[in-house]
Formats: sequence, structure tokens, C-alpha cells
Amino acid sequence: MAAASPRGDGDPRLLVEVYPEKITAVLLRAKTASLTVTVYDSAGAPPGARKTCRWKRSPVGLLRASVSVPETAGATYSVVVLAGEVDATNSDELYGVLDSVVTQQPRLLIVDMSELSFMDSTGLRMLLRSSRSLDQQGGVLALAAPQISVARVLQLTRADQLIPVYESVADAIADA
Repeated sequence: MAAASPRGDGDPRLLVEVYPEKITAVLLRAKTASLTVTVYDSAGAPPGARKTCRWKRSPVGLLRASVSVPETAGATYSVVVLAGEVDATNSDELYGVLDSVVTQQPRLLIVDMSELSFMDSTGLRMLLRSSRSLDQQGGVLALAAPQISVARVLQLTRADQLIPVYESVADAIADA
């Protein structure tokens, strides 16, 4: 299923859901300021039967964040799960999410990066700001399960020397 969901403010978003049992391939082609999506069904439909739709390309990176606090008594950590991309267009949103958790003063704030596919220097700056704020309150910011591209940014900038990085959320909790 492929669908465009205009929000009414001239900023169309693209939502592509792929169900393996129904779709063989999704072909994405960038052409100037548009994006062409061609969807083939699982029966391998002939070229005349494929559906092609066009959307305007949105310059905004997509970021989804969710916050969870364990319900067990005495738990002193919170987990923020990031998914998508963090760049200059949405780094303020990231900081807003992290700052709202930091104000609750958890002893440990774990940022699960397993679903984060890209992060630029503005995203890194927001992590460092949050880490500094939490440190001033006596807490620790920890990063868990960064994908290779994100881990590389952390290594090249030596941010992994300033913020502890763990293989998984469970490892970060166990080390607390």
C-alpha cells in the first residue's frame, strides 16, 4: 500500500507500507522536486498493470520518538526510542523530547538508537546538550544499539568518549 497524506498546509508526507506477501518491489526514483513510487504486486504484474504515483519531495527528515518509564517500583531509568532520521530540520524536536524527560530527573536516561538510520551533527549537539543537563542533575545519558552509520558519527566525533554507548538497552540497564 502506498499513500500520500497531505496535511492541508502544503506539506505532503509520504507513507509507504510494504506487505511482503502482497508486494514484490517498490521502486523509488528522485526526479528534481518530485518522487516517483512504482509498486509491483506479488504476481509480478506486467508493466502496464503497475501503479505509479508522484509526490513532492519533502525536505524534512522524519523522526519518531517514544518515551517509556518502567512501572516497577524503584526503577530509576527512562528509555527514549528514536526511529527515522535526525538532522537540522528536526533536531529541535529531538531536544524537546529529551528535555522533557531530563526535567523529570531520571538517574539514567537511555536513548535507544536501534531504529535511527541517520544522525547529523545537529542531532549530536542535542544529545550532548541533554547529557550535560542530566549530568548537572546527577544523572547519566546512555546510548543503546546505534546503527553502523550513527555509531560512526559517534566515533568520528569522539562523542562515544563523552556519552556511554551500549550494545543494547538491556546492557545499559544492567550497567546502571
